[in-house]
Amino acid sequence: MKKSLLLTYGIFLFLHSEVKIEDCTSIKSDQKRLACYDYLLTGKSQIMEKETPTLINQDIKQNNQISDEKNFGLSKRQVEQNASFNSTVSLMSSILDVFDTNSGKTRFKLKNNQTWESQSPIPERKSSFRKKTDIIIQEANMGGFWMISKKNDRRIKVRRIS
Repeated sequence: MKKSLLLTYGIFLFLHSEVKIEDCTSIKSDQKRLACYDYLLTGKSQIMEKETPTLINQDIKQNNQISDEKNFGLSKRQVEQNASFNSTVSLMSSILDVFDTNSGKTRFKLKNNQTWESQSPIPERKSSFRKKTDIIIQEANMGGFWMISKKNDRRIKVRRIS
């Protein structure tokens, strides 16, 4: 009876805590990571009882701000392969090269070494997205991303390849 009550209490704390288990895995300091797991399981930490949630949240925010552009536009699977995901609101760059694929889609190599591909063939809008064109990539409302030409505000739906 006591074990089931303790387990139920532990699960309750885990589900309703401000800190999630995913947050604990992103902490680099062994001591702070252990304190995070302790806090999740028991509701308090042996290392720093009152300051643990604050320190953990500060450490998580610092880790999430490290790589904004690095993972912008990657799918969750791609991000997991690269370790972490932190999406920004928009990305500004310019097109280095444009390639056509066999399926009629267009691939864009950007100045920041990212490669993006149009979601569908874009023959009528291709002139707006040439080499050396300054572009903005923004998250779309219902998922996906828009590549927007700064010159004439034309947009195409794109996805990140690499």
